[in-house]
Amino acid sequence: MQTTEPKPIAFECRFATHCEDKESGDDLHVIKEIIHYDDGTKKPNLRMKKNFKREFYLTKKGRRNFKDFKEWMKVDDLDRYECTQSKLVESIAKALGTPYFRGSLKDLCESPYIFGADITSTSIIKQTYRDKYPNTNTPYLVSAFDTETDVLHGTEEIIIAGFTCKETVFVAVKNSFVKGYAEPERLVLQACEKYLGEHLKARNAKVRVVFVDEEIDTLRKVIKVIHETSPDFVGVWNIEFDMDKIVDACKKASVSPADLLSDPSVPPQFRHFKFTKGPAKKEMASGRILNFKPSQRWHAISVPANHYWIDAMQAYRQVRMGSPERPSYSLESVLNDEIKMGKLKFKEADHLPAASLDWHKYMQKNHPIEYIVYNIFDCMGMELLDEKTLDLQLSLPMFAGTTDFAKFNSLPKKSMNELHWFCRDQGMVPGSTAKEISTEEDLEVLGNNGWITMLPSHLIADNGLKIIEENPNIRTNIRIGVAD
Repeated sequence: MQTTEPKPIAFECRFATHCEDKESGDDLHVIKEIIHYDDGTKKPNLRMKKNFKREFYLTKKGRRNFKDFKEWMKVDDLDRYECTQSKLVESIAKALGTPYFRGSLKDLCESPYIFGADITSTSIIKQTYRDKYPNTNTPYLVSAFDTETDVLHGTEEIIIAGFTCKETVFVAVKNSFVKGYAEPERLVLQACEKYLGEHLKARNAKVRVVFVDEEIDTLRKVIKVIHETSPDFVGVWNIEFDMDKIVDACKKASVSPADLLSDPSVPPQFRHFKFTKGPAKKEMASGRILNFKPSQRWHAISVPANHYWIDAMQAYRQVRMGSPERPSYSLESVLNDEIKMGKLKFKEADHLPAASLDWHKYMQKNHPIEYIVYNIFDCMGMELLDEKTLDLQLSLPMFAGTTDFAKFNSLPKKSMNELHWFCRDQGMVPGSTAKEISTEEDLEVLGNNGWITMLPSHLIADNGLKIIEENPNIRTNIRIGVAD
């Protein structure tokens, strides 16, 4: 009997990454999508769209009789243009009659006659999917990644790289770390069963362990599995540490991070890697320096792949931006509070402060097998956390809307994007200023030193109303009365 192949009935965009070939000037958008089939199944897919044209608008010449910026204008009063994202500045300048303009989009948008240029091509692509398939909103597939580095000999090289995603548990280890141990793979699997057996059984997970000679190969092996697994998010707790180590390992091995981390199907000329670290401090209008804690920063990684790298610690805090500040955002502290279990501990090291430098040195020297299991549970713990909080699965994508995850921490950017689509539905296009508040830490009113326009989040009492019928235990930020 011949079986019928399932047919695609809908497509869901997870995110899109913009790439540019500097030599040819060509654009490429790498789109992570989920294909929905008529038999109820779903499959991840990586779609590539070359030279996608986005739109922008200029006020019709006969209507250019104003000097102040307008929030929006009717489409009938505007001329529509199309270009690739890479050629946006060049195309706007040419349309304005200044083809040799060499400034930035921010400089260009000092003209009040530019409309619809603030929105990015990646946001347009995501909204296009939403318009065509409005009922495809499924939870994101969340995975976790973690590295351990050599603190025993002071090399700081990556000795273990771990990755978990539901039933997939994979770890790559340098041979030198288990030197002198016969059958290290068998020992690791036995230790996993001893310490993680309950979790592995509940997830129907099977542990895979590989041993390699070179530091860069720990990464090659794990990244290959990540590409094959195709999660939506790869969460890392305090990603700056791990990503810096990945970049260092690539430099030492003369390997391009773009080639290592990009999906193998992406043409080499479009591969790129950009690690943008959130600012560590900011000078306020009053001249006061505001220092940001690691959990307050928002790091962004741009690389064309079927997954998005994200700092799970920063995401945990951003989703709870209106809640009181925690005393600690360490993984140990958050796991204890949220899922009532901390990081993996071993009685042999109980005489040392947990997760301290001395603890890591002791474990690396005396219990390397158990230390590998420790790395695995760091990843698994992040998964268990998100399965309880649903931060990355549901909350963050929902709050982001069509805004790129790289700009998730910017309320003005998210508001501007929502305004764009609202105006579009009303037959209008919002004005473009290309100026936005970079972070939500800009609390002081310009020109009024010392004035505060928002109560600091850590001073807000967690006494919101419990009014969600479907989940009466969730406390909202809705209050009957507020006093400052």
